[in-house]
Amino acid sequence: MAFIRGNGVKLGPSQLPDIHRRVVRIAADLGFRETPDAYVVQAGGTLNAMAARMLGRNFIVLYSDLIEACEGNDEAIDFIVAHELGHLRAGHLAFNWLLLPGHLLPFLGAAYSRACEYTADRYGISVAADRARALDGLVVLAAGGRLAAQVDRRALVDQQRDLHGPLMRIAHWMSTHPPIPARLAALDAGLETHSVNYWPSAFAAWAVLLSAVLLPTLVVAVAMPYLGPAIATYFEQFDPARQGAGQDMAYAEGSSAAGAASPGEAERTATDAILKLVSVVEGYRARHQGLLPVDQQELYALWEQERSLEAAPMDPWSGERFGYATVDEGRHYFVYTAGPDGFLANDDTPSADDLYYSSAEAAAKASSP
Repeated sequence: MAFIRGNGVKLGPSQLPDIHRRVVRIAADLGFRETPDAYVVQAGGTLNAMAARMLGRNFIVLYSDLIEACEGNDEAIDFIVAHELGHLRAGHLAFNWLLLPGHLLPFLGAAYSRACEYTADRYGISVAADRARALDGLVVLAAGGRLAAQVDRRALVDQQRDLHGPLMRIAHWMSTHPPIPARLAALDAGLETHSVNYWPSAFAAWAVLLSAVLLPTLVVAVAMPYLGPAIATYFEQFDPARQGAGQDMAYAEGSSAAGAASPGEAERTATDAILKLVSVVEGYRARHQGLLPVDQQELYALWEQERSLEAAPMDPWSGERFGYATVDEGRHYFVYTAGPDGFLANDDTPSADDLYYSSAEAAAKASSP
């Protein structure tokens, strides 16, 4: 509103009086008790006009280029003025906040806006002394002022046949304004020379829309069992529990592999798997005020609950589950392998050749200066 008042010209008895008198007359014909304010604004060649409401006051804005394009055709100017006043008279701008939920739904808000345009067009044509010349107000929007008089209106209306492919139909559903040919046909049915069956394009458009939703859903559903484990593994690298635990892997004292400069595939596989199990244990402890899974069976049951899309880790040496044991009265735990000998320790602690993670050692290392 500040821009319009600061850059436009407010119509009045001494300010563009011819257009002002036109607005006053049409407002009275449409039943307004008070004539809305009207402004003329230069918009860099844009052919448009609009109705607006702010702080309880109605006003219309006429773009100077559109008025100039209709110069010499008073009925066309009347149509444009009455169209904008028609929006106000029909209450299209009142209580817009009540309509906001509908505008958020796909296609529904645009459909309501198109319906408003058809209604405003009927207000526009209702004040015309010459309906045929009044329709130039729409033709000018399509072809401009200099060429509007040369446009074949029947041929223009027949262009509707070019709008009935499925993609064109979807574009129409998304538009806030009906196509100019459709607006002309709505005001003068005699301009239509061919009847058009809308249903095939509508069905095709819905098929395209449903495919755009259903096909990606189907692809995701089919691919997720394969992508799920890879996605889970990728995000584990950002898990703080795994980042800290990765530095705390060790071999039991005496292991010949402890000083290996280049661990083999089994060591790498076991290390990664242990870190995944540590992540599950630490997540459980964080959610349960320091409590730990009581045994190996509960640990793997937790895995099935939280990572059902990813196969449970298995010891690369034994092919069985990793060892898990709590120590220090349930305050700490070990996760460990069977090691190259293929046997888990019987005392629930790692044996000499076992790769393991110890939460007690990790805590001691974290607390040391």
